[in-house]
Amino acid sequence: MNFKLKVLILIMLLATPTWSFGQQLSKQSLIDDLTFLNESVSNGHPVNYDPQYQFNISEVIDRAKALNTDSISALNYTIWIEKGIYHIGCIHTSIQVNPLKVHYQPSFIPITTSIQKNNLNITSCQGASKIGQTIQKINGRHASEIIAYYEEYKASDGGTDAFSKEYFHLFSSSLISKFLGYPAHYEIETANETYVLKGQKKGYYRKSEDQATTDLLSNGSNELYLNDDFVILKVEDFNNSDKGFFKNAFKKIDEIDAENLIIDLRQNTGGSRKAAIVLTKFLADSAFAYSILQPKLSTGKYLNGKGKFFLFLSKLKYNVGNFYKMRFTDLGTSFRYAYKPKAKYHFNGNVYVLTDGFTASASTMVTSWLKQYSHAQFLGRQASGGYNGNNGGSFPVITLPQSKIQIRFPAYRLVLDDQSEMSAGLQPDVSLDTNSDIATIIKEIRK
Repeated sequence: MNFKLKVLILIMLLATPTWSFGQQLSKQSLIDDLTFLNESVSNGHPVNYDPQYQFNISEVIDRAKALNTDSISALNYTIWIEKGIYHIGCIHTSIQVNPLKVHYQPSFIPITTSIQKNNLNITSCQGASKIGQTIQKINGRHASEIIAYYEEYKASDGGTDAFSKEYFHLFSSSLISKFLGYPAHYEIETANETYVLKGQKKGYYRKSEDQATTDLLSNGSNELYLNDDFVILKVEDFNNSDKGFFKNAFKKIDEIDAENLIIDLRQNTGGSRKAAIVLTKFLADSAFAYSILQPKLSTGKYLNGKGKFFLFLSKLKYNVGNFYKMRFTDLGTSFRYAYKPKAKYHFNGNVYVLTDGFTASASTMVTSWLKQYSHAQFLGRQASGGYNGNNGGSFPVITLPQSKIQIRFPAYRLVLDDQSEMSAGLQPDVSLDTNSDIATIIKEIRK
């Protein structure tokens, strides 16, 4: 797993890692927190950068009001806040600090699963014969309950389930264990058999198939290698040091006169925009650009003290440091950044881009630009980062009034394609299993 993804997932897991199943909070507190979040989104979140868009979480509040209980567990409370965040439709909005936690005795189910056609299927397990089985119940709880519990758990740009499905696929062991209260044993019922697995102290994670490769270059977890007559550039995250790596990579690609290049952006949750721009320069057929928009919103009104300070610093960075790029629009203050393709070592062969539900932020800037300005073909799963842009630039924090949960709250809008209304992630030209190995992908390309 790449470093950037590890950091992101660590933040998410630390946000809600431990639960006191006896701890209870009031329904009214939940409604108050969701109402504050709704007001913050409606009036201050850049997902509403354009008046024609009216994103809010009123529907989640109505569902919370309809709950037939006045007492809510810490786990359920956080799940409801996650539901609200999910319906904002912004991958960069997430729980940063959650005080509703205590220590527990870990006991994780030793399998991973994925949600396929509303079924819960085993994707990895200690016993290989069990892979592919459809689970009906775990410890007497129907699989449909687990699916429903987490189907609104992690947001994607545009309100899709791309990230949540990928997140569940990778961390289903931890999520299922949390849902069931970390029991010592897990009784799994399928259509053909029932068996019991002992809980483990660590979560069980999916494993990728090993690949036979010929390495050419590497920079940390990013790698350039050969497989048959294809050159594969695996980019697991974008770091500033990758700018030099990409130059050397395309120099090597030019030296071997490659015709087929796979850019693997699966599990790439982003990172350095500068590195993403350098990669695109070697692939785009024409000039490309993006804008950072400071929308006409009341973002600062809802931030906590630290958030207000971070927002002030970010405005100094853009409004003073980049004032020469500033222009005023009907939607707010915009800063435009334009780039030309590299002439030296530019790749002019066949380009194939791999995406999945973790492809977000800076990596979906690359996918958007290549979709607009190249002849690249896209394979894999829908990206979770928005095609026409995402929310970022600065990430101050709001604090919910009752629970004191702190939420990472983007301040600006990054516009990648102002002619498109597609706020969701790019849909690939060819759909592939999220864990397909390179050999399988090359066979698909050759069809």
